[in-house]
Amino acid sequence: MLIMCASTGDKKGKGKGKGGGSMTLSAEELDGILDVEAYQSDMDRLTNSLQEKFIHTLSVRTSQGVFDNLQVKTEDGTFSLIQIAQVIQKSPQMIIIDATLSPMYLKDVKEALVNSGLNINPQQEKATFYVQVPQVTKEHRQKLAKNAKTLCEASKKDIRTIFSKYSKKINSSKEGRSEDIVKAAANMAKEMMDQTVARMEDMTAAKQKELLQGK
Repeated sequence: MLIMCASTGDKKGKGKGKGGGSMTLSAEELDGILDVEAYQSDMDRLTNSLQEKFIHTLSVRTSQGVFDNLQVKTEDGTFSLIQIAQVIQKSPQMIIIDATLSPMYLKDVKEALVNSGLNINPQQEKATFYVQVPQVTKEHRQKLAKNAKTLCEASKKDIRTIFSKYSKKINSSKEGRSEDIVKAAANMAKEMMDQTVARMEDMTAAKQKELLQGK
């Protein structure tokens, strides 16, 4: 299998003679330098996770279902809120979250609510959280759109962390290999990261437009 990598030439020579063009590497040449499938899988996972957050948490009209799917990170793993607490829609304006049976996760639940991007301010009373459902106003829409950008920036930071991990692996594999091959692999990893970031930014722009203009 052949894999097209980014140009290894000088940027000034792009598209001119030797400086332009891309270098084609085989799977064998990339072996031990860059695991393309694993790298792409890691980036796709974060892209899909961002999309899920947009779908399940950034809704103009907040409902019980939005909270059911909220992800809560704990020392024991990540759970949907409904797995560790009872979510009750007391009224169209009030959601009650009862975590009496999981007191060890109270801090994690509150953190998940505060950082959910839902533009909410949960009030805690012992093991119960009271969440006032925000009214659909222009200000509410703007805050949700801002939260979409915040979620995107956090995901982009995670993408750069993954890129850094793979870059270190590439840089540590120079011994016994052609400089051009290592450089092409490094350029490829950078290009794949840039493409993923661009997809995330496009997703965010679309979500912001939906939040600001949707009904």
